[in-house]
Amino acid sequence: MATKLSFRILVLFSILFMVLSCAPKKNGKGNEGTVYYDIKYLSNDLKSVPMNFMPKSMVLRFKEKYTSTGIDGFMGLFSITYIADNKKNINTTLLKFLDNRFYYTGEKNEYPAGFDDMKGREIEFFPEDTLTIAGLKCEKAVISFPGTDRPSFDVYFTNEVDIYSPNIANPYKEIDGLLLAFNVKLSQLEMRFTANKVIFEPVKDDFNKIPEDFKPVGKSQMIQVINSLLK
Repeated sequence: MATKLSFRILVLFSILFMVLSCAPKKNGKGNEGTVYYDIKYLSNDLKSVPMNFMPKSMVLRFKEKYTSTGIDGFMGLFSITYIADNKKNINTTLLKFLDNRFYYTGEKNEYPAGFDDMKGREIEFFPEDTLTIAGLKCEKAVISFPGTDRPSFDVYFTNEVDIYSPNIANPYKEIDGLLLAFNVKLSQLEMRFTANKVIFEPVKDDFNKIPEDFKPVGKSQMIQVINSLLK
């Protein structure tokens, strides 16, 4: 009797061991959540917008192969959102100001509308030079512009967030990690974004959808509207 009981226990533990061995293993990364960034203005050539009306933060939401990056400003009267399908390498720009709502979906491999594509830039990686940002370990890279007077700058990225090719649809495509500190130039504004919080949490299923009240426009019109707002 004892022998049969011992045998059953052994079988039970063997089955449990096989089930646990075959279960998906977590790699310590999250593939869904929200990142909050502070914005610092490195240059501001705007003549018509006081600094106190300028956006102070940016929010990035991610889930598997999609990211949605949004900036609100001018006391809620203006917002610009970039939705990226990182697997298809396609960007959609959504622009809202006052009662106007437009969107533009680019071609494959096309950078977001209105952003500087940083032509001629070079990236040098320093994997041993690390920094903790928003609780995540980041590696350093230096962006430079040989043959120009444009100053170089550091960026930091993390591999502790599981996003499919997170920079494939922006000028940092060679960096295989989520950027937590980086520079961007939008029209007349040059900005520095630094993450202050990363939360691994469920994201709404429609976060990457284009709202029905947004109207499609061409790329040139979208850029023209952005530039006219940021004079």
